[in-house]
Amino acid sequence: MKKILRHNAYSARAFINPAPSQYVESAEENELAEFASVVLAETETVWDDLFEQEGLQYEYPYLVLYTDSVQSACGNVTSAVGPFYCPGDVSVYIDLSFYEELKQNFKAPGDFAFAYVIAHEVGHHVQNQLGITDQVMGLRGKLSEKDFSKIRTAGRLFCRSMGSLCGKSKSS
Repeated sequence: MKKILRHNAYSARAFINPAPSQYVESAEENELAEFASVVLAETETVWDDLFEQEGLQYEYPYLVLYTDSVQSACGNVTSAVGPFYCPGDVSVYIDLSFYEELKQNFKAPGDFAFAYVIAHEVGHHVQNQLGITDQVMGLRGKLSEKDFSKIRTAGRLFCRSMGSLCGKSKSS
C-alpha cells in the first residue's frame, strides 16, 4: 500500500495512488490515513502562520503513507527505518505499521504520539526549507566527527522545539 497526501492550491487534500495494486487497505489503515491528513493540515496551518510572520512562504511537503517498503528519492526504504523525511522529494514518509510499534515497543499509545511523529518529520522539512539542513551538512569534513555530531544533534532539537523561525528560506 502506498498513498501520497498532498496539499493543493484549494486547501483540500487529495490522496494520490501512484500505481494500482492488489493491496486493499484495512479500515484501521484508512482511519490512520485520515488522521494523518488532519495532522498534516494542522502543521501546515502552524507553519504557514509562522513563515508569514517572517515574510516567508511556506512550501508544503508531501506525506507518503506506506506499508512494508517504499521507493523515495532517498532510496528504497523498509519499515525497519521508521518514519523519515526525504529532502530529495520533499516528502515525509510514514509506515502505518509504526502506529502499532509506538503502542507495543515504545509504550506510547494513542493519537498524540502518532501526531508527534508526523509533526517531528515535518520539522525536518522546515529545517530543509530554511536551509538549516544544508548549513549543518556543509560543516561535515570541516569539524571533527564529535563536533559535527553535536551540531547535528542541535539541528534535531530544532524539530522538537518548533519555536519561531531562525533563518531565511532558501527561496527568499
